[in-house]
Amino acid sequence: MTVDVPMVDVATVPLDASDFAAEMAPAAATLQSLTSMSMQPMGSRSSEMKEKLLREYGGTESSEAAVTEALKWFARHQIKAGPTMGAWTFQHELVCRGACGNGCTRQDRSKQLNAATSLALLPFMGAGQTHLKGEFRSVVMAGLKFLMQNGKPGKENGLPYIDYTGGGSMYDHGLAAITLCEAYAMTGDPDLAGPAQAALNFIAIAQCSDGGWRYSKRDRTGGDTSVVGWQVMALKSGHMGHLLIPPNVIQGSTAFLDRVSSDNGSIYGYNKPATSPRPATTAVGLLCRMYTGWDKTHPGIQRGIGHLSKIGVRKPDLYYNYYAAQVLRHYGGPEWDKFNNDLRDWLVETQDQTAGAKGSWFFKGSPHLSESGRLCLTSFATMILEVYYRHMPLYADKVAEDEFPL
Repeated sequence: MTVDVPMVDVATVPLDASDFAAEMAPAAATLQSLTSMSMQPMGSRSSEMKEKLLREYGGTESSEAAVTEALKWFARHQIKAGPTMGAWTFQHELVCRGACGNGCTRQDRSKQLNAATSLALLPFMGAGQTHLKGEFRSVVMAGLKFLMQNGKPGKENGLPYIDYTGGGSMYDHGLAAITLCEAYAMTGDPDLAGPAQAALNFIAIAQCSDGGWRYSKRDRTGGDTSVVGWQVMALKSGHMGHLLIPPNVIQGSTAFLDRVSSDNGSIYGYNKPATSPRPATTAVGLLCRMYTGWDKTHPGIQRGIGHLSKIGVRKPDLYYNYYAAQVLRHYGGPEWDKFNNDLRDWLVETQDQTAGAKGSWFFKGSPHLSESGRLCLTSFATMILEVYYRHMPLYADKVAEDEFPL
C-alpha cells in the first residue's frame, strides 16, 4: 500500500556511510573491538538481564505484555511501500486506513517523518530488538534504512555532519541521533557508525552560544531545557557506543544547566531559573545532571528527588512522566517504588484494547504530546514501561568510563 505523506529533506545524493566511518570512528579502536565494547552499556536489554532488572526494579508480566502489544501496533503502522517505505508518520491513520484514530492535529506535524520514525524505533530497541536480531528485525531494518537516507549531509569547518531537522527542528534531530546511536551501540554495525557520528557532529555544530540547544542550528535566542534534554541523551547514547563526543560540548551543556537552575541545582526552568519546581523541565534537568556526572549524594539530586516525589505521577502528562521515571528509577529506593507502582499500573490499565488501536495509547490533554497524536503517546508510554531495562541503573555500579569526558 502506498501512503501519501509529505517527504522531508531527503539527501539528493546517496549517503555512503563509509565516507563518514573512516573519518569519524575512534582511530584507536577497530570496528571489531567496538562491537565487543559497545555491547556492555546496552547489555541491560538482553533477555537474561531484562528478566533480572524487571524483577529488581518493579516490572511485571502485565507491563511486559503491554510492551509486546505496543510493538505489534507500531509494526502494523509502518509504511510498507512508496518513497517513504520503512518510515512512520504522525498521520498514522493513513497507514491503517482509519482502523484507529487520533492522528496529529497540527498540520506541520505531518512533515516530521524523522521524529515519528525515531519515536517508533526507540521502543523496539528498548525491548532489545535490533535490525540484526529479534522478532521485529525486518521492521527495525526498514526503519533504520529510511532514517539513514532521510538526513541532509553537509560539512562545516571540515567536519562532516547529517542534519535531521528537515520538516521539524532540533527535537527531531535529537531523536534521530539517539536512535542511530542506540542502534550502533547495540550492534556495532559499521554501516551505522558514520551516520551516528555525523548526527552527533551536527549536535556539536548546532549548539547555541549559551551552551544549550533550541529549535534551529545555533539558535540566536539561546537554548531551552526541553530541547537540551534530547541532545544530552543523544550524546550519552553516542558515548556509550564509543563514538566521539567533544568535551567542550558537554561543558557547554552543563554551563547552560547551571544558568537555568535554582535551589542548589534541584529545580530547572525552561530558559531561565524557576522559583518553584516546573515538573517537566525539572525532571529533564535532573536527568541531564545524572548523565553529566552528578552522583547520588549531590544535594541537587537529593533535593530534586524530593521535588519529583512530591509532584508524583501526573496523569496524563507522559512527557513529564517519561523523564521523572528515568530520574527516579536511577535513584531507586521507596521514592521510585511508589512512583513506579502508580505509573505502571495506570499505563497497563489504560492501554487501548479495541480492535484497530489494540496495544496503543491516546490521552486528550497530555501536554506537548496530544497534538502529535496516538503514535507519539504510544511511544512515550512504551518507553516508560521499558524503563526497568532500557539502561543499567546509573548509581548501581558506577564506572568511571561511563561518565562523559568533562
